[in-house]
Amino acid sequence: MRATGLAPVRDAGRDVIRVYTTRPDTLFGATYMVLSPEHPLVDRLTTPSRKDAAAAYRAQAARKSDPTHRSVQTKTGVFTGGHAINPVNASPSRSGSPTMS
Repeated sequence: MRATGLAPVRDAGRDVIRVYTTRPDTLFGATYMVLSPEHPLVDRLTTPSRKDAAAAYRAQAARKSDPTHRSVQTKTGVFTGGHAINPVNASPSRSGSPTMS
């Protein structure tokens, strides 16, 4: 059975990441978001001061095989320096680039 949910989008002339959830109430308490290291927006969201850390993390993640990458139980990542806007309350949230998404 396919789950139904909510896909809120705010577009203020910025890059938009479509968020899908079957539990819209959880969006009100969201304080951060994650992107996979391969996500195309990682480069645009990473600030100049965080470029080296993000590049090192992406290189580390790229060396892992896909099954290994997905089975990592310890969540890791780096802060990109960028912020995402929560789609339901317009609060800025930290955005990172962890191995788990």
